[in-house]
Amino acid sequence: MLQRKAFARFLVADRPCLSEANEQGNRFGTSAKTSFTCGVREHAQDLWITMDGFVERDESEASAYLVEEIGGGVTREQLIESMEELLVFTKNAVYTWEDDFGALVFATVARSGRTFDGICKLLRAGLAVQAAMLCRTLFEDMIVGHWLLYNQGDHDWLVDRFMRQREAIALHKERIRDTTGGAAMGPPLTVADDVKSRENALRDEFGKEAQRDWWDPGRQGRGKGQPVGIRKLVNTLEDAAAEKKMFHPRFAGGEKALLRMSDKVTYKWLNQCIHHTTVGLPFTPTVKGAAEKSPDPMLIVSWHASWLFTQQAYLAHDATGMAPVTNLEATWWGCMIRFSEVFGQTEWTYRLEDELMAILGVDLSEEPEREWLYERWLDLSDTISWWWFRLKQFMRRRKI
Repeated sequence: MLQRKAFARFLVADRPCLSEANEQGNRFGTSAKTSFTCGVREHAQDLWITMDGFVERDESEASAYLVEEIGGGVTREQLIESMEELLVFTKNAVYTWEDDFGALVFATVARSGRTFDGICKLLRAGLAVQAAMLCRTLFEDMIVGHWLLYNQGDHDWLVDRFMRQREAIALHKERIRDTTGGAAMGPPLTVADDVKSRENALRDEFGKEAQRDWWDPGRQGRGKGQPVGIRKLVNTLEDAAAEKKMFHPRFAGGEKALLRMSDKVTYKWLNQCIHHTTVGLPFTPTVKGAAEKSPDPMLIVSWHASWLFTQQAYLAHDATGMAPVTNLEATWWGCMIRFSEVFGQTEWTYRLEDELMAILGVDLSEEPEREWLYERWLDLSDTISWWWFRLKQFMRRRKI
């Protein structure tokens, strides 16, 4: 438990401003005076603060972008590789469940895995803002998935509510098809044969376009009253963690209110990315007659996406009643160490390395012998691919 408490503190510890790290090299999209003609790049003097043209990236810049150092001697590609290690928890996964509630929980985890995989691919392509758009859905999946598990005592109502929204969506799709002469709103949905008999009630419950969230408890509970939105879920989940009812210390136990801060800061910023705002544009007018190239948010997106997805991996273990396995915690600690290196947090890097070794069974009360560490490496190298690198780094620091 000590290790996870430190992890919670790491999330809110003082560290270099991420926006400063973002400005270390936005190589994608060169600000330059240029005229736009199809297939022609006419470069002139490079400008940062103001510009009257923008040259889109090409393949050579994409390669240079990945090998560029983002901080602490770590390249963008190395950081993304650390993130991709986390996908071991969902790639080739086999999900089994005993009831519809279990199917709903694990479907949420599975979608999160696919979303995180997409985020990693977008980051490799230099599309950090587009990755942020997916990160916004990952945030909602994380909150709703944990909300489901928190309310598992009322799982029948939650499943029924989800099914009713499915019916409402199916009926709306059918209405659109009928009123537009056959236009399809995506693939058809399988519903009960008598769904038409519930059309008016479903429209009252979810709106005439099935737009209301099925997971929203409403001010009066169980979907009744005005919607309360995702912030109510955030507050409830963090309170539950602070009171050590569930999800402690993942959501509480640090120096600040972790989930509430994520909602007010991260979720808001992700929403700004997904909508048409100045935040999501590759370059943007600032004051009259002047434009700026937008900073690359790759580091911010990478960190938040990694943390959100890891919570879903923990959720899968919570849903099955299993304690987190060594591979889960070790892989997440390895990823956190990489971010700590990028942020220049040497003290935290060493502390996280010591905690990682404890997770992997290294007794730090006495200096471990070199031969024992090598044997441990042989045991883990097939399942934790970065173990050898971390082991050598740990041994150098400890002078073993």
